[in-house]
Amino acid sequence: MINDAVTLAGLTKRLLELEELLVEQAQELRDRKLQDILITCRGSEHMEKASIDPFDYAVCLVTGEVYYFEDLIVSGDFIRLRNVRERVGPNIGRDKGGNPSFDRGLDIAINAIVWICDAPYGS
Repeated sequence: MINDAVTLAGLTKRLLELEELLVEQAQELRDRKLQDILITCRGSEHMEKASIDPFDYAVCLVTGEVYYFEDLIVSGDFIRLRNVRERVGPNIGRDKGGNPSFDRGLDIAINAIVWICDAPYGS
């Protein structure tokens, strides 16, 4: 009986230690991911915000196209726009499908971005 209590106490202590370790590792991963986002965003506060806070954003490409979207994911030298609401600019409507919905997101090279803004229609 005493042996079981000692074993149980030891196991409980070890589980708590492992839990603390997992929490620390999860925080380190979050910090590293955020650091990767900050490096990739190259100082763009709006791009950084759009990657962590879903809201209304717009991005303009070197082609003159403007995409209105809700949030984005940074992945290396690309961003994936998610919940694209509208696309405006040159050559819009030339494709037979009109204005596509990009249901699975739209990947854009970061070096193709001219500007990005938060709350293009106000907050």
